[in-house]
Order: sequence, then C-alpha cells, then structure tokens
Amino acid sequence: RLRHLATGDAVGEEVSGPEMILEHLLEVHFPTTDRGGRPVEWAADAAQHFNERLKALRLPANPLDSLIAHLGGPACVAEMTGRSHRLVR
Repeated sequence: RLRHLATGDAVGEEVSGPEMILEHLLEVHFPTTDRGGRPVEWAADAAQHFNERLKALRLPANPLDSLIAHLGGPACVAEMTGRSHRLVR
C-alpha cells in the first residue's frame, strides 16, 4: 500500500499508520530471496504468515481520517491541520 500512496493512487480502505509501517518493515528488512535472487520458501512462508497475522490484528485507521469519513468525507469537512497530504479511500 505504501507504493500506492507514494504515487498518489487511492487506497481501497482506511489506512492504518502502524500497519503500513509494519508492512514496510517486512517488505524491506525481511528478505525472501537468497543472495543469488532465488526464492527461499521458508522465508516467503514466514513473511506471508506475518502479513496474515498483521491483517488479523485489524489495527485502527488514522483517527483524523476516520472522523472526516464519519462526517461525510472531505467535501463536507474543512480540514485545517497543516497536513501536506491526505490518504484517500
């Protein structure tokens, strides 16, 4: 999901900051290939298992984005937070 946000694409659901951080940590710092570029099955399985457990936690979305969505979306709410960008559902 971080790639979608970096390119300005919309994400299909409310975004959880802690979940995105853990996804990024797993993707960057948990290699699933060996030095030759060949997949390591146990590492790929472990990464997939960790991702499934992460999704099962159902970490909360950004509170401000949740509030804006609850109040009718950005068309109905004036946001004056100084954020440089907003995550779009």
